Amino acid sequence: MSLSFANIIELLSTVGTRQSVMLLGPPGIGKTALGRALAAEMEKQRGLPEGSLFYEVIVHTSLAPDDLGGLPYREGGEARYAVQDWAVRCGAPGAFGVLILDDLPAASPAVATACRQIVLDRRLHSAVISDDILILVTGNRRQDKAGASQLPSHFHNAVLSLEFLPDLDEWCKWYYNTSVHDPMALSVPAFLSFRKSHFSQNPSQASENGAFATPRTWAKLGHVLHKMEPFVKAGRWGVVLEAAGGLVGVGVATELTAFLKMKNAMAKGEDLMKNPEQALPRDVRDGCKPDEIMAMIASVCEEAATQYHRAVRDSNNELAMKSLAEGLRAIVWVCGSSREYVGMGTQMLQGLGVATARWSAMLKRYESEPWLKQIREFTAASRSRR
Repeated sequence: MSLSFANIIELLSTVGTRQSVMLLGPPGIGKTALGRALAAEMEKQRGLPEGSLFYEVIVHTSLAPDDLGGLPYREGGEARYAVQDWAVRCGAPGAFGVLILDDLPAASPAVATACRQIVLDRRLHSAVISDDILILVTGNRRQDKAGASQLPSHFHNAVLSLEFLPDLDEWCKWYYNTSVHDPMALSVPAFLSFRKSHFSQNPSQASENGAFATPRTWAKLGHVLHKMEPFVKAGRWGVVLEAAGGLVGVGVATELTAFLKMKNAMAKGEDLMKNPEQALPRDVRDGCKPDEIMAMIASVCEEAATQYHRAVRDSNNELAMKSLAEGLRAIVWVCGSSREYVGMGTQMLQGLGVATARWSAMLKRYESEPWLKQIREFTAASRSRR
């Protein structure tokens, strides 16, 4: 059974620090980031300032056994080891936090063996690891074909083993809370809402340049696209394709670029929100192809999200709710009589980092509007068909 990011944070926060944990999953899905989020949750539970607890990531693929265990030396006729600073700090009075043994299944057998003492005995030579330090082993699974090997059985027998798989909805909420809020950057989750199969690939699907799509590379692409607007305005789509292909692979980048190009050619989200009937006359809308409708839905959602987050930052609750309402109204108009697209657009907009309480308040405020009644009718009809 696999768990989501939120489920794992909740579970590990409850289990405590004494039990070592092994977290396995596909590459690039945020396993190390989960360790950081867990550290932040532990600080929150203890009422500590952010960044105050111990946090260390040991990347085992770049270590030799001596780097991990320390070099031996003699003192008073006894052999001792000069262990690294992190090992000393793990045992210091009041030590509390997270120690991540990152990418351990891909480490050499010698390094994996050297880690046995850390995981099984909670010590490294003379350095004892505090019971308030959570030991978190991360890595890929063998079926991910990312260079992972089978760890010895005693590792599995000593840890709480969990499988972590990426969840697109959960990732989108994280993305909107951490990324730049502009239409180009927001094109990433909008595209993935329609092409969910491209969210997380494995290395066997990599392009000739070695790139393949993962949550990590999509997040990086969002920051790159934020800088691509001059090329888009100049129609230099080849540059956009090359940049995207270097992160998510050429095949996926080709689809993404076609999506961006189509979105750029259709009615703009800002115009659709102001006056959907004028920006997209009925006769033009009724002749639109499915990909064109999806591109305009994405454009509306990106613009609505941009306006919404700007209003939230300015503490303008009325404007934030108005942005959501105008976005929904535009989505309903663009979709026409298509229940499927209305539902897809509504879910996309709601998933753009919108606070649940503010969304509910907006629905109550605009409950008499015809477009909201239409959404509810479509939702009821969809449920009745299930």
